[in-house]
Amino acid sequence: MRTPQYIIKIAAEDVTRLRKIDVFRVLENCRGEEVQKTAHFIRVNRPELSDEVVSCLEDIRAQEAVSAPAP
Repeated sequence: MRTPQYIIKIAAEDVTRLRKIDVFRVLENCRGEEVQKTAHFIRVNRPELSDEVVSCLEDIRAQEAVSAPAP
């Protein structure tokens, strides 16, 4: 499993340089458990991005629900 620090490098040198507009891109590139761990890491280290993290997680869940195969 990749670390949050590694995943954040998709968009920024480190979490201190992560921009609000890049949060979705970072979280979208996570796999499985990485999503929650990376979201938590961002919220702990950049509390001012917490609302954006929550919003992005909601958007990602909505996309997953739409793309899930019908039973």
